[in-house]
Amino acid sequence: MDKRFFVLFILYCGLIYYLSSIPNLTLKNVFNFQDLFLHFGEYSVFALLLYFSFPHDNIPSLLIFTQVFAFLDELHQFFVPGRTFSILDFFADFLGAFFCLIAIIKCREIFKGERDKKFKGFTA
Repeated sequence: MDKRFFVLFILYCGLIYYLSSIPNLTLKNVFNFQDLFLHFGEYSVFALLLYFSFPHDNIPSLLIFTQVFAFLDELHQFFVPGRTFSILDFFADFLGAFFCLIAIIKCREIFKGERDKKFKGFTA
């Protein structure tokens, strides 16, 4: 475990929880589906920090952990005034984490020559 990334990961989890706790949080809508893009990016960073905090090859377990956190985050928002549980946000969280982890796998193949190495339970 890389302690620097772990500290960043914990701080990032706290930031997500803090932002989810703000009642009636609204952002200026610049383009359609802006909220979904923000969720995608938010959980891409989450998955990246998680991967480097606990570097191992079991990508499905990282994805499951990310989705459990995302579900709990959405559930938490359900109890915050002016916030809701959104299945679309949850789906955007999943896609952000999934594509980030795929990108990590591909970068490892390209830059470390691990093309033939199979990851436990997941190959890209």
